[in-house]
Amino acid sequence: IEQAYTTIPHTTKSITPLQCGLFAKVTPYFEEANPGALPSDCLARVLRRFGYATGHFIPSETVYERNRELLTEYGYETIVGIEDYDPTGFEETSYFGYEDKSILEPVLSWVEKQKKPFLLSYMSLMSHHYYGLPSTWKKRDFAPPGDYNKYLNTILYTDEFIADLYKGLEERGLLENTVFVFIGDHGEGFGEHGLYQHDAVVYEEGLRVPFILHGAGIAKGQRVEGLRH
Repeated sequence: IEQAYTTIPHTTKSITPLQCGLFAKVTPYFEEANPGALPSDCLARVLRRFGYATGHFIPSETVYERNRELLTEYGYETIVGIEDYDPTGFEETSYFGYEDKSILEPVLSWVEKQKKPFLLSYMSLMSHHYYGLPSTWKKRDFAPPGDYNKYLNTILYTDEFIADLYKGLEERGLLENTVFVFIGDHGEGFGEHGLYQHDAVVYEEGLRVPFILHGAGIAKGQRVEGLRH
């Protein structure tokens, strides 16, 4: 999808549009997590009516910004955060979570238990400021030293995690009937307009996001033009 935009450059606000097709409430509070706050059903709840299992995984504490309550309102049956598994052997890479690969085994373990179609949702943390990387990561020089180069390295780490997840699903014979949706919740500013990070970056670098569809029934190489959100 060549020109995709988030509706608001803050993760906990932007995932309601991504999961539900609804605009988030424009307040600094997370009112969407209140019971009955959403005016219609989100994707997870709709798919459950069609017999799907639903699971959301994130390598951070789900109490952060009321994420567990929010995901429950979306309709997810299984919600797994850092408090639900043992990340021993992996490192904290941000002020609220661990490196993505720490949750790969819990994700694939859940997948193996499913006997019916499923919606698996995963939120990566690696490219969040302060762009932390495991101490064993061999950093590459994509740009001059600084936050932007660290950020690009976190993107590479995310690529590796996606490859590992993809391989795990391939080994379990699931690629032929799986559709992957890769989408960003917001961009990131590095001073292009004198602003950094994302919450206040309402320019192209903060609002334009990657959006890629891949998998069963999707012909390779197609490009969708025009504005999308």
